[in-house]
Amino acid sequence: MNIAILLPFKEKYTKIGSGAVTLMVNSHLKYSKFKKTTKIYGSKTKNIFDKKNFIEIISNNFFFTNFFYVRSFKKLIDPQTDIIEIHNRPKYFLILKKKFPHKKFCLFFHNDPLDLIGSKNIKERKYLYEKADKLIFLSHWMKNKFFKGIKNTNNKKIKIFYPGVETIKKFPKKKNIILFVGKLNEAKGYHIYQRALSKFILINKNWRAIAVGTEPRRKISPTKTILELGTISNKKVLNLISVSKITVACSCWNEPLGRLPIESSSRGSFPIVSNNGGLTETLSNKFSILRNNNSNELFKKIQYLCNNPNKLLKFQKKVFVNFKLTLKRTTKELD
Repeated sequence: MNIAILLPFKEKYTKIGSGAVTLMVNSHLKYSKFKKTTKIYGSKTKNIFDKKNFIEIISNNFFFTNFFYVRSFKKLIDPQTDIIEIHNRPKYFLILKKKFPHKKFCLFFHNDPLDLIGSKNIKERKYLYEKADKLIFLSHWMKNKFFKGIKNTNNKKIKIFYPGVETIKKFPKKKNIILFVGKLNEAKGYHIYQRALSKFILINKNWRAIAVGTEPRRKISPTKTILELGTISNKKVLNLISVSKITVACSCWNEPLGRLPIESSSRGSFPIVSNNGGLTETLSNKFSILRNNNSNELFKKIQYLCNNPNKLLKFQKKVFVNFKLTLKRTTKELD
């Protein structure tokens, strides 16, 4: 089976600074039985994950836009392709379906469908539902958004798929680290994390607060109590999660899914998340959820866990043992 995966125009298939789409595509390709017959098409970039499977989409146009990106893809695609897999860009499907009416299309949603061009209104979503061969949502929250105002009559066409993570064999040794991963802005709740941890670290000197991520239009000033590492590779993020006792994803916007709770559980780091979007769908412990999502609530939770180390260790080992979204298992599901 020949598969062509088209990444979003601005998604970089690179080892450092890659987005959620790239991480999911690259990690699952590793164990896929279709690896040798899968080609990934994306924008030109440096430090490519896998040169064997990747094909750069380039254009002679001075202004290289989504339109020229998709047009170039139409020229590059292998004629023997059976399935075209589109990630998070329903507008690409609207163009490609007309060009390749007899090929099968698999459309993945990584974000709120109502925010994406090509699936914002009911008419567009009905067309996608009728014409696409498979619609895959990375959370029930996303699926419910898509079918707002539309009756779902064909469940075989719909799939909820939680991305998997490469697991480790043993519960790792931990350090007194509370980790934040994401853009350092208010949408991701960095201001909540910063206020809570600044207070916490002043009281608990033997703990450390570490943040991974950047924000080009930054409005939240850095503090001395939090070590900010900037952008690092996903491999280094996973290594950091492994040694962290607690991870925090206190997003203020409706997070479609969020990789952090999944990656944290795979390494026995206890996740604390807000009750927004699909963040809570992969949790196994209700104590993880911030009901009010403010700095005072976050401070009280981490202080309680700090004061009760045996309970924290129990929580950590429980999420580690109960973790089911292994990369091999989810790859079989995806195949």
